[in-house]
Amino acid sequence: MLNRILARLAVFTALAPLSFASIRLYVDASASAGGNGYTWGTAMNHLQDALAYAASHSGTGAVSEIWVAQGTYMPATILDPNATFAMVGGASMYGGFAGGETQLDQRDPVAHLTILTGDFLGDDGPNFTNRGDNARNVISATSLAIQNSTVLDGFRVVGGNGISGSAGSGGGMHIQGAAPDVHDCTFQDNFAAAGGGVWASVGVMPNVPRFTNCRFIGNVAYAGGSGGLQIDNMTTMHVLVKDCLFESNSTNGAGGGLGTSYADVVHCTIRGNSAQQGGGLVLTVEGLALDCLIVGNSCSSNGGGVWNQGDSYSGAPLGDRVSFVNCLFEGNVAYRGGALCVEQGHGTGPTILDCTFAGNSGISEGAGLYIESSIGAPFNTLPIVRNSILWNNTDPSGSGQDAQILIYGQVFPTIENCDVQGWTGALGGAANFALDPLFVDPDGCDNVPNTADDDFRLGTASPCREAGDNYSLPTDVLDQDGDGNTNEVLPLDLDGQPRLSGVLVDLGPYESNGVYPVLFCFGDGLGTTTPCPCGNSGAACHGCANSVNGSGATLASSGASRPDPLTGLESLQLHAAGMPATATAVYLQGTLDTGAGTLFGDGVRCTGGTLRRLIVKASSGGASQFPAAGDLSISQRSALLGDSVLGSGAVRYYQTYYRDPNPSFCAAPPGNTWNVTNGIAVQW
Repeated sequence: MLNRILARLAVFTALAPLSFASIRLYVDASASAGGNGYTWGTAMNHLQDALAYAASHSGTGAVSEIWVAQGTYMPATILDPNATFAMVGGASMYGGFAGGETQLDQRDPVAHLTILTGDFLGDDGPNFTNRGDNARNVISATSLAIQNSTVLDGFRVVGGNGISGSAGSGGGMHIQGAAPDVHDCTFQDNFAAAGGGVWASVGVMPNVPRFTNCRFIGNVAYAGGSGGLQIDNMTTMHVLVKDCLFESNSTNGAGGGLGTSYADVVHCTIRGNSAQQGGGLVLTVEGLALDCLIVGNSCSSNGGGVWNQGDSYSGAPLGDRVSFVNCLFEGNVAYRGGALCVEQGHGTGPTILDCTFAGNSGISEGAGLYIESSIGAPFNTLPIVRNSILWNNTDPSGSGQDAQILIYGQVFPTIENCDVQGWTGALGGAANFALDPLFVDPDGCDNVPNTADDDFRLGTASPCREAGDNYSLPTDVLDQDGDGNTNEVLPLDLDGQPRLSGVLVDLGPYESNGVYPVLFCFGDGLGTTTPCPCGNSGAACHGCANSVNGSGATLASSGASRPDPLTGLESLQLHAAGMPATATAVYLQGTLDTGAGTLFGDGVRCTGGTLRRLIVKASSGGASQFPAAGDLSISQRSALLGDSVLGSGAVRYYQTYYRDPNPSFCAAPPGNTWNVTNGIAVQW
């Protein structure tokens, strides 16, 4: 009898929610119809069913989490442009599961793509054709009950077509009066009147939305507002946008990538966006851009990189107004103000600290920094520019001082400890000079400016080293290093390395801390590296060509090699790409750069000394990364193999070799069944 009772209890437990106080639902597109959603084995096969359940249950039966397995989901089973995935307050949604996981950290949103789409017929074409039958807003969050505790995490959102009425804003996601925490989501190829990717109207409430580790790619706003993320602020509370990528978004209005009045934009890459004004970013009344790469954006009017327009009251370093700190502005183009255009009604103007403006273009005037006071006295604009570099920005006047910094109207800047090409002293200030900053490699290893490999760190002989004013360093108001101390001096540079490593702070966003993550050992047949074994040269900055990629595979890095103050571990990741689709990849760590290198399979290996095989990773789509979800960190793996690197100051050299079973260009001999990426040197 007891055994039968226990058996029945086991069945009941498997079919029942996890607890009466907190219900988790499971969704899997490949599941059979009719599941109750209480387990992976009985998962619902439509996300809408889970949201409907969550919306109709409250109290002790409320849904706290919805776990969604890989697959493609539409907001309706029939063609209905008004259908949307309506978020429910308190019911967080997580994608990226294979199905069967029991912990959130077991999922992998990259390997198990979870797509929410508005394309009911699956017929979306290039340039946003065949969109008339798509959902207006793929996701919506319109309830005041949706606060920061309600999370959207791990989804790719595509195919929104916001073209009419209130649904004309936010093709990918429409937020009205709600405050979800949006994390690790991609909004791509969405279309709307405003906010092609996401539109958020933020009112007075306990919280405002947050966007962390999200990607906004190829979204379009056809009537105005931002192409990627548009935040319409009805409150002075700052929206946090952190660790996000804005790439190839566009608008017929202002803010190609991001547009907002009150926001803190932290450690974001804003690249290749376009607009009429503010090609990359519009940041108007209050806010901060910290640790941002603003590269290759364009507009037909003002502010190729950033347009700062409105009534700004800055002045104090990192006060609660508009400031730009530790940012790189490169290769942006505009009619006026190629990198940054400031048009103020009144106030003190923006504060610009430890930034570099390089290689930007002004079609009419003001390639680097253009500042105009649109209202005369007594409304003066008093911008502050300190510890910054403005070099090789060009407009019709050339590359002299006016191309670097141009002011109009009642503008009275404070410019101190800056390297400004063509500096005349006419703008006043102290400790300014005009010497070549001697960047490490401003056009990168491919010798093409405005590409991802450009290196604006300071060379060993740069006059910008130890040339700054330490007292101009702001306080760490946003807790840049996550240690809980917001009263300390800003601790880190754009690389995530110590901001002050010598007696005086360096100019620009990068501090000279020794050897940065730098690329070496290329298979392009140029320079001093040994040629690839059978004429299979790759492209600049790549390894030797392989059977599926004539350019060769690459190894890149992200994050920092410093210890995190909370975890004690580094955030450094290695990213291998351009390999055969399912290639097995081995991540190598060496203690030496051997210089010219030696032939290694069908590639060239320059990583030498004491070699350690850190880990073996399977590729997906020809790419892999280490560490990935569930992996030890690089320093932990290294320590297990007998080499404690974290905090040691030592340099280690990394390459990835990978299986390539069909190298037709290198028939054996000398061909083999493996190849190798370029290398990366990292100082720990």
